[in-house]
Amino acid sequence: LADKNVTALSIEVPKACVTGEGNGVIGSWTTASLPQARILNPDATFAKPETNGGAMTQVSRLGSPLVNELVIGIGDKDKFSTSHPSAD
Repeated sequence: LADKNVTALSIEVPKACVTGEGNGVIGSWTTASLPQARILNPDATFAKPETNGGAMTQVSRLGSPLVNELVIGIGDKDKFSTSHPSAD
């Protein structure tokens, strides 16, 4: 999928595989990560305008729709985007 613009992935599994102890709610969250460093290529080409390196760093996460946009204040957006839901 490296050359594709994928906006959704779907899987189908039995309900018993994803619900455990608790209230039966199935929740999910996603993250987006980028390399820690991005350097503009002095000899840039259309195919290679930059060089990326370093470890992948989480820059965004989504779970419940619009939580980041409506509930989290501007001063806390970076902290929220780089954290795991268990820290909420």
